[in-house]
Amino acid sequence: MHDVQRKAVFTYQENLFYFQEKHPDLYSKLIALDTLLNEGKYPQKYDLEYKNNYFDVVELHNNTYLYNTNSLQHAQQMSDNVTFTKQDHAIETFHNISFEVESLKADDLKSINPYLSNVSLAPIVHYYNANIPTPSTLTKIYKYIFFGTGLGLHLETITKKVNANIYWIIEDDLELFRLSLFTCNYKDIFQNTSAYFSIAQNDAEFSQIFSLFYTRLIIENHFLKFSIFSSKDEKNIKKVQTEITIRPEKVYTHNTLLLKCGRVLHRLKQGYKFISMEEKNLDFFQDKPILTLGAGPSLQKNEKWLQENHQKFIIIAPFMTLRFLYERKIIPDIIVHIDEQDHIVKQELQKLADYKENFKKSIVVFSASAPQILFDTFNKKNIYLMEDKTNYKEGQSLEGIASVGETIVAIALSFSSHDIYMLGLDLALSDDGASHISEHSTDHNVDTSHDKNIQEQNTLRESVLQVQGNCKNIVFTTPLFEMSIRAMNFQLQKSFTQQRRVFNLSQNGAYFQNTIPINITEVTLNQHIKNKNTYKELQNHLDLYSSDKLTQNEIILLQNRMATLKLYLKDLEEYYHAPTANSQNFIQNFALLITKYLQRPNDELYQITFGYILETTTYIADFFSTKELKNEKKHVKKLKKMFYILVLNILKRYERDLSSVLEEIEKGKVSVSKQET
Repeated sequence: MHDVQRKAVFTYQENLFYFQEKHPDLYSKLIALDTLLNEGKYPQKYDLEYKNNYFDVVELHNNTYLYNTNSLQHAQQMSDNVTFTKQDHAIETFHNISFEVESLKADDLKSINPYLSNVSLAPIVHYYNANIPTPSTLTKIYKYIFFGTGLGLHLETITKKVNANIYWIIEDDLELFRLSLFTCNYKDIFQNTSAYFSIAQNDAEFSQIFSLFYTRLIIENHFLKFSIFSSKDEKNIKKVQTEITIRPEKVYTHNTLLLKCGRVLHRLKQGYKFISMEEKNLDFFQDKPILTLGAGPSLQKNEKWLQENHQKFIIIAPFMTLRFLYERKIIPDIIVHIDEQDHIVKQELQKLADYKENFKKSIVVFSASAPQILFDTFNKKNIYLMEDKTNYKEGQSLEGIASVGETIVAIALSFSSHDIYMLGLDLALSDDGASHISEHSTDHNVDTSHDKNIQEQNTLRESVLQVQGNCKNIVFTTPLFEMSIRAMNFQLQKSFTQQRRVFNLSQNGAYFQNTIPINITEVTLNQHIKNKNTYKELQNHLDLYSSDKLTQNEIILLQNRMATLKLYLKDLEEYYHAPTANSQNFIQNFALLITKYLQRPNDELYQITFGYILETTTYIADFFSTKELKNEKKHVKKLKKMFYILVLNILKRYERDLSSVLEEIEKGKVSVSKQET
């Protein structure tokens, strides 16, 4: 027994040295816990017990055992249950979709319009589905996730069997994890691999580690194999699924960004005013609080208060709330829209036909990629453009936004250093599961009564998560809203000042950092600030910070993009003409192409290209990691040509859009600023 204790203490010290060197943040947590335990300041939950040649954990509050069986045999059994079958204990990072593209041949792919949703992805997905059986078997597991550690004994048995390149170890209970330091040697287990640890992490820390894990060997993410120690660890599967679901390339696809770039480049030629998104602190707002509205359920719940108090604020509202507001005789001072979807805007404008006169009385701030019908509907002198996810105009791009809600707040933060109020920006579901006001085109009720099956693929709008509430401890939200919560927090942190107060009036909404939760009945503003000159004064102030011309530096940046585009095309040609004898050569050339692209400037084309690569390469990598694959050489040739043509289509489409602007500039048809900024 003495030898067992001595070995356990030695293993513990070895592990501390390992974490101190490789994972210092986790080391600090462990040392802090050690100190609290030694000083009796931490209520100890567990004790380690050795019996019958194995360790178990005693849960002190009820004197029960964690394993209640031979923990060594348990570890071996967990290893025996691990298979290389793709669909067994694996998180799928792709959407199970199928395309009817049997008639497509590699030579015909040049006709595919990369602007169209999913079309550029369809040929590769279809080819994968047509040639890879279900179920199928992996020839190698590259990445593996451990949900729960227990005493860590199964980590050793499973890693020996799996032999993955990268591991992610997730455990919520720091004290339990600490006990595993006595029973397994983490340095020995992970000495020839990369290991990431999420131990007792908050959501932000968990997201950061996920990103590191996911982006390493990024082409090997198609199926993420995992093991679960106990049922308490299942909730973290959903957290990982959510992180995957809200990845930028999943939410904002390459074809959507390509469409956006084309529209923004077109707007540059048309002489619209682009407004600076840098903080301005306009004097106009010194005595005028801003009320930012969203289409969340709390807007409808508080409509009476809004009708009684709307004259006390400068109101910034989404385009999709106009019908709700006009029917209650409320005209927002600034209307905002950023989404590119034409059909939703057309439908909404049809419903707003009786209110067209009201359009004349508001400033409108659009994303430069908004649908053309909005530009045809609103007066050009009232339109101010901003960029999101593109950066052709200097200082006009709003970074880090996911939806119109945080865009509106970011605009308010840009305009004023004084009080800002938020209503309807819930980013959470109401008690009955409603996502928006009833007039909103995407309003629907989400079932919050139970969690979805843990293996079910997450969806942006239907999966349910719990987050901190504004006035409640916990509220329900969706992955789509959760992504916007992060973006909202980013905007509020970036623009935080001690002088400015941001009040959140949404009682059932999510909590946002650097905001003050307040009941709407506690808002005491008695002064009406609107008058007949408000609209014109606001327009005059915004004109001071807007430009309808390109600067010489912006033109140079456009020319530089064209030069970089030529390098993308050159890299692609070299990839296509490189010798490829087998799948190993193919993947090596593929990795080389990605490495070259990674060296290019992080601009719009970079995001488009990598968005497409991230969506397609996991299919290709998994294709050649399939044990049941037959006639490998034939597939190498076909997939190589298919990928080459599809990427070429994307690059050529961007080239046409960019060339059209540069040609117009050269002909003198685009307004150019004579004064450098």
